Order: sequence, then C-alpha cells, then structure tokens
Amino acid sequence: MDELTKIGESVKSAHHRIDTLEQEVRDIHALAAELRETNSDVKHLREDVREIKTDVKAAASRPAKQWDKLIAALIAAAVSTCLAILVK
Repeated sequence: MDELTKIGESVKSAHHRIDTLEQEVRDIHALAAELRETNSDVKHLREDVREIKTDVKAAASRPAKQWDKLIAALIAAAVSTCLAILVK
C-alpha cells in the first residue's frame, strides 16, 4: 500500500504541474495575440510616418521653388530692361 500511496502522490503532483503548464500555455497564446496586434499597429504607424515625411519634404521644398521663381522673374525683368534700352 505504501507504493500505491507514492503513485497517488506522484499523480497528484503531475496533475498540479499540468494545470500550471496549461495556464502558462494560455498566457503565451494571449501574449502572442497581443504581439500580433502590436505588430499591426507598428506597421500602420510606419505608414503614417512615411506620409508625414513626404508631406514635410514637399513643404520644405516650397520656399526653394518660390525663391527660384523670384530669381527668374528678376532676371527676366533685367533682360527686358536691357532690351528696351537697346531698342530705343
């Protein structure tokens, strides 16, 4: 009977360890689901950052384009003035 008691205690211990492992497996599955969701959020965030960078580059290039237009207008005015003086 002593051996039967040891086997019973061993079975109880094994069941307790299995119950603990089952909870850990559930926790791991929940963590994996949260990780998938976080990964999806990061992908969306990356896309948003790309859009923002594109918009910032476009906004930063506007003053340079306006400056180029101003210089072109001044050169055209100077050439027109010179031509008007030469034609008189």
